[in-house]
Amino acid sequence: MDRKTKTIFSILGTVLIPLAAQADQAMSNNQRSDRTQTQPLYVSGESVKTGQLPAGYNASAAYKCMDGQDVFVSADYIYWNWNQDSFKRGELVVTSSTISGSQEHQYLNAGYASGFQVGLGFNMPGMDDWNLCADYTWYKNSGKLDVDTDALHLFRFLSRTTDTLTYRKGPASFEMKMDFNEFDLLLKRPFYFGKKLTANLIAGLDALWITQNYDLAASGYVGSAASAVTTADTRAVSLKTKAWSLGPKFGLDTNWMLGYGLSILANISASLLYTSYYDLSVNNTFTQLSGTFTVTDSVPHNLNVLRPISKMFLGLGWNMGLCDNSFRLGFSGGYDFGMYWNYDMINFTNTNGNSASGNMYLQGLNLQARFDF
Repeated sequence: MDRKTKTIFSILGTVLIPLAAQADQAMSNNQRSDRTQTQPLYVSGESVKTGQLPAGYNASAAYKCMDGQDVFVSADYIYWNWNQDSFKRGELVVTSSTISGSQEHQYLNAGYASGFQVGLGFNMPGMDDWNLCADYTWYKNSGKLDVDTDALHLFRFLSRTTDTLTYRKGPASFEMKMDFNEFDLLLKRPFYFGKKLTANLIAGLDALWITQNYDLAASGYVGSAASAVTTADTRAVSLKTKAWSLGPKFGLDTNWMLGYGLSILANISASLLYTSYYDLSVNNTFTQLSGTFTVTDSVPHNLNVLRPISKMFLGLGWNMGLCDNSFRLGFSGGYDFGMYWNYDMINFTNTNGNSASGNMYLQGLNLQARFDF
């Protein structure tokens, strides 16, 4: 090959090679664009496939309805058991030396009662898909205990204001009632932890209004020892506690997707509430040989304290999109566990006149229906 031919090929290579590289790059970009367009999009809130979400960013898992307002409503049926540390009222004790037996602890038994929760919220796409929602809970319950004695038993009564045990012979009736109201205003941010795991970060305000009433009616004879139950005594005691609470609440809800719309739900939350007991009233009327007396205990009013609350939920859920995901319907069912630390103020004084409190517990079934539109 002569020098002239070599020169011509060199010039052609210098011109054509960049053009070929540019054409190949354009083809690769078009192929990638085609692949992106044909790749299926995931439905927010449902499980995703590998490559559909960028790594290193917790993408939103908020439900988004096609051409909808991204508003959701919920309604819960609750069937909770109410219990607290002050529910033990005393013991039935054997007084005869000719028989053997054990003490029978006597508790108020409120048991389970129905209530409801309602919620309303909406998604805020312009704020990284945070949800703003409000929830209201209504619940009432009551418990009653009737105790009577016979020739072989006495009732050893636990006094509210002293550590001294009082022995009683005769009938006694105890009753407690509670009105429970709770309102939450919360921000929630649903996001993906994995392809089939979503979580809901929760932060907001928790407010409570709780009223409790306690009544005792008893007649018969009392004494400080089992061998000295000789003082005639008829007694009526009425106690009331009213409190309101307000403070921050934080939580995390998790949603483990199993497929076919089914999920395992596990939620946890904690609150620290400023609590004001604005009504702590006690009226004690009793009749003995010397006459009838009415005593109103000197108790602290407007007692202001901090009270922590911890809650958990474990259950199963199912949801699906309707009308090409224009609406979404979901159901869930599970068990609630709630512990209200030191909220029980029925036994709020002891022998030394100091404040004494116990825990309150609410637990039971929770069934929810939710609709997004």
